[in-house]
Amino acid sequence: MQPLNLGIMNCVHGNLKLFKRFLKIFSKEEVDAIILNGDINKDGNDRVQINSIVKALREALKLRKPVYIMPGSHESHNAYTKSLKRFKKNKYVVDCFLARNRVKKLKGYKLVFLPGSDAMAPGTGFRLLRDKKQIKRFENYIKALREHFYGKIVFTFINDLRQQEKLQILK
Repeated sequence: MQPLNLGIMNCVHGNLKLFKRFLKIFSKEEVDAIILNGDINKDGNDRVQINSIVKALREALKLRKPVYIMPGSHESHNAYTKSLKRFKKNKYVVDCFLARNRVKKLKGYKLVFLPGSDAMAPGTGFRLLRDKKQIKRFENYIKALREHFYGKIVFTFINDLRQQEKLQILK
């Protein structure tokens, strides 16, 4: 199997200068793909988040490599989905929040994406849980989350992915 060279970035929180420095390194290293692993946007309202996600994607696309992106603990659901809609027809942008893109193959390797976070920041829209039973157990907590954090909260379940792909992860 050929070696796989990935450029992985997360938690830049809208720092475009830092983002560009990483992209420069990725270009020199001739990465096969870029993974934007959440917390890419600047914190703020949806407009601020959308602008920073769009700017980051535009910069990453200059390398003409696949860009796998997923939300972390700082993306609001609304801002993330509106940002990615702008790149819907771009063959290089892969939205790994979408169930169909959670497992991708690249150069014979299987890439597994678990969007969301077990931590919640103001305005977040993505929560990572082990299974659907956790929603029942944390019902009051989740109700408080919805009241405290604006917007929609979407859940990703690790066990669903594990069963779907028969993966031995996070046991």
